[in-house]
Amino acid sequence: AHWNAQAAHQGEAAAQLALGLALRTGAGTRRDPRQARVWLRRAAEQNNSEAQTWLGFMLLQETGRRHATDREEGLAWVRRAAEAGFAQAQYLLGICLYAGYGGTAQAPAEALKWFLAAAGQQVLPARILAAFCYYQGVGAPRDRAEAFRQFSVAAEQGSPVAQIWLAYCYVHGEGVDVDLKLARDWAQKAWRQGHPGGHQMLRKIPRE
Repeated sequence: AHWNAQAAHQGEAAAQLALGLALRTGAGTRRDPRQARVWLRRAAEQNNSEAQTWLGFMLLQETGRRHATDREEGLAWVRRAAEAGFAQAQYLLGICLYAGYGGTAQAPAEALKWFLAAAGQQVLPARILAAFCYYQGVGAPRDRAEAFRQFSVAAEQGSPVAQIWLAYCYVHGEGVDVDLKLARDWAQKAWRQGHPGGHQMLRKIPRE
């Protein structure tokens, strides 16, 4: 924190980001959320996408104690980082627009767009949320085949949640033909990773 502070005062954006995060959590220095925002803002103004995302997150997270203008600024910073291609900002923006996080207006169709953008950069939770959007018909017409495809990609990448949902799809023929053997295989993979839902799903799969 000491050396980051030295570099931050000299205008180094990466150091300003590091100092802001240290002040946010109290890592190596006294916790000071107000000063954390100051240093994150300085880095954000230098187009540091990670700083923009963290600054936006902090402003949105504290929206209950702050003004609407802070909420709008927070969302604007996250959007700026997302449009620059920063994957975590794309995911966060998707959550804001999907669930109204931080008091933002819900916009499911745009949320799905950002989930897919983040999923394309290997953000697994974003791909799973995209799958749910297609499964439920939120932000796009209901498309169980596309939901199955998205769950499949996430399952192959090791997500136990996606593996459980893939098993569910195989049991009920959601977007794919019924295949109880594959359903058991995917449920077992989730269980082997320690997810209790895997065991629960195994118990629900009927015998062939």
